[in-house]
Amino acid sequence: MIVLSTRGHGVVYRFLLGSVAAKVLQESTCPVWTNPSLDEAPARKFIVHSVVCAVDLSPHSRNTVLRAAQIAEEFGARLTLVHITGGVEVYGPGAPYVVPEWKAEIVGYARREIAKLQQDLCNKAEVIIDSGNVCKLLNRAVDKAKGDVLVLGHMPCGGHLGENGSGYGIIRESHIPVLSV
Repeated sequence: MIVLSTRGHGVVYRFLLGSVAAKVLQESTCPVWTNPSLDEAPARKFIVHSVVCAVDLSPHSRNTVLRAAQIAEEFGARLTLVHITGGVEVYGPGAPYVVPEWKAEIVGYARREIAKLQQDLCNKAEVIIDSGNVCKLLNRAVDKAKGDVLVLGHMPCGGHLGENGSGYGIIRESHIPVLSV
């Protein structure tokens, strides 16, 4: 496992560290543990009561959920699976609006796929599904689940959370440790 911070002090240091962290996350073949910088994290004993697992519905999701379930079991922690679909807003005159039929179809598909995954893995974790800004909504789900660690899927040379490009953004925006498996 590789352990690294995602934030530093000062613009130049943060830029350089961010570049290094992104490269390590992109090319590593082993799990990577990233942590918010220590000056931003509250001083407290690290205890894992709740593991949140971001599920992207890629073929790698099975491995991600298995690893998250293993971690939750090791710590006697609660496991929550989270999937954030792309936004379903349509931009029209005046303001963007959500087409309810589109959202229902996309969320319904995600719910069915996660249910199949859970059935295959004999997993009964709580599931949260939402649509919109991945980083923002994943943090909201982490808060709702009172998450202590976030588990993301990691596909070397394929990025995090599949090809949606949000993986490094999720890691940078997370206020809890992230384990990329």
